[in-house]
Amino acid sequence: MHSDPTWLHRSALAERHFRAGEFAECRSLIVALQADGVDTPLARIALAAMDARQGDDASATKHLLQIEKMNGVTAQLLVIAGRLYLRLKRPRDAIRLLEAAIERDSGLGSAYDAMAVACLLTRDLSGALFHAQEAVSREPNSYDSQYHLGLVFVRQGRHDEAIEAFKASVGLAAPGDGASAHRRLADLLDHKGDRAFALHHRAQSYRPDRMTRLPWLDGGGTSEGPSL
Repeated sequence: MHSDPTWLHRSALAERHFRAGEFAECRSLIVALQADGVDTPLARIALAAMDARQGDDASATKHLLQIEKMNGVTAQLLVIAGRLYLRLKRPRDAIRLLEAAIERDSGLGSAYDAMAVACLLTRDLSGALFHAQEAVSREPNSYDSQYHLGLVFVRQGRHDEAIEAFKASVGLAAPGDGASAHRRLADLLDHKGDRAFALHHRAQSYRPDRMTRLPWLDGGGTSEGPSL
């Protein structure tokens, strides 16, 4: 299928450009590869991510739909594509891909974590709790999994359990990150009347939060770059 012996090198170079935030260079290489007949799921994910970053939701969706028609799409790539659908506020499309990812690899914690978010967005709290707990059981050291479990508990009014989940996520955050979890903790501790600890976490919540995958889900926060 790929007669050009340089396509692997060019694909790797495109990935390096993407990771470096050099999106114009990445897109140029991918488009050139596609013109030469080389089209891969990873390339489509990169194009979808770059389009979503630029606010071109229609083009991003087109690339994600194309991924579903391709062969050799791994469970990990399906999860990334599902997360991109979540960024585009298309949770039902995300659920379709994430269910396929879980079917291919039932041990993949990130798939359950993304499913928990999708269920939150579709107001399926029982589904959100199930998938959030499954995510934490598979990846207990994941900031995202603990944070999203905390969100589920908040939606269910289970504030003590939410506090424990957000404490876990704060403990897993890289130094200077985790502002969203700190903000949630501050709100819950304020509600409980624990002012001193609430003030501590409130102070940490004003830092830019590189770990927030879906800032609009949290009602705040920022996202630096197209983190997948």
